[in-house]
Amino acid sequence: MGLINHDKQEEKKKNPLENNKQVKAENLQSRDLIDELEKKKRERERSTEPSYKEVTIPRNLRADNHIANKVQALINIGFADDAKGVLEALVTDKIESLPVGDQERIANMTKMLEIKDYFSQQSKGV
Repeated sequence: MGLINHDKQEEKKKNPLENNKQVKAENLQSRDLIDELEKKKRERERSTEPSYKEVTIPRNLRADNHIANKVQALINIGFADDAKGVLEALVTDKIESLPVGDQERIANMTKMLEIKDYFSQQSKGV
């Protein structure tokens, strides 16, 4: 019985998952600063226009075979890579050739139609 030592307290086995070190943050921010930044962010979100230019909806334009052949010929000679590019270039050139008053009217109408698309897309929940 001399080999058993009952007088010494057994060391507590430490759980390797427990850590007694305290974590301290080096850079502290006050709650007032965070609240102020959140308030500015909300004000910026309210003041900006809806991002109506981000909504893109694919559409089809109807044309007869003669117009479609002319568009394809323009693509073949390298005017643009696809029909969308041809139409965009032609429409842009036509708008730029109009008087300034008409260009402004077209810009306003385009903006209204873009906003209409934005709200119709929002109402669908997409």
